[in-house]
Amino acid sequence: MLEITEEQITAFKAKSVSRFEAKMKVYLTKTFPDWSLEKTPNQLHSFIICGIDIAKGYNLFSEKSVCKFIGITVILGQDFDSKPEYLWAKEILENPEKLDEAIVIDKLCSAVVQDLNQKET
Repeated sequence: MLEITEEQITAFKAKSVSRFEAKMKVYLTKTFPDWSLEKTPNQLHSFIICGIDIAKGYNLFSEKSVCKFIGITVILGQDFDSKPEYLWAKEILENPEKLDEAIVIDKLCSAVVQDLNQKET
């Protein structure tokens, strides 16, 4: 029987996070080029890792959900979930209905678009 040690699990997780971080750097650079240019490599790294950790606190674990969460963080600003003007975002993220994470992040994306459209008018 194959046995995986805690050490191996930790190494797998680190490799997975590293791969995801590389994908996120590409995504952020292509999607938010001006924002990305203002960041040093260390700032970008910290931003991504922080975004992963905050997303995890809201039970967002899939790469797709975390990617969207980090993109929203670029748009609304770091710590948007603790700002009074984005109380609606925190309410969605806290997910009292215990919805699937894909539904939660899609609801959040829709609400962000709606908020941005209202601000334009």
